[in-house]
Parts: sequence; C-alpha cells; structure tokens
Amino acid sequence: MSRNPNTDPPQPADQPELPPVAPHDPIKPDPETPQELPLPPDAEPSPPAPVREPDPTPPPAGDPQPSEPTRIM
Repeated sequence: MSRNPNTDPPQPADQPELPPVAPHDPIKPDPETPQELPLPPDAEPSPPAPVREPDPTPPPAGDPQPSEPTRIM
C-alpha cells in the first residue's frame, strides 16, 4: 500500500525556498542608504497662511463692548 505524500507531516529539512530579496524591496529597505519619506501634498500650505499679530496694548479692563446697540421697544 502506498502512502499519500501530501499527508506526511512537514520535516525541518523541507523548508520552502524564499525568493531573493531585491535591494529596492520596501519590506526590507537598505539600512546603508535611508530614504526620506515623501510628505503628503497638503503638508505645507500654499501660499502660507497669514499670521495675525496680537495688538500691542491689551484692551482696558471692564465690560466688553456690545456687538450691536441696545434696541429700545
């Protein structure tokens, strides 16, 4: 009676051969020549956003100015 070779348990010497790793393989990059990751297109605003400087003098202490005049009905 013959045995089916597909049912035999794998042996340590029966390890599958892995294909060679190319130098540009993204999974294993070359450590001697590190490459910078590209930035996303929206990483830097174009044109740069304007920066509004704060007023040099602080507002006086007290009640804040009303946003609109008081309505008399």
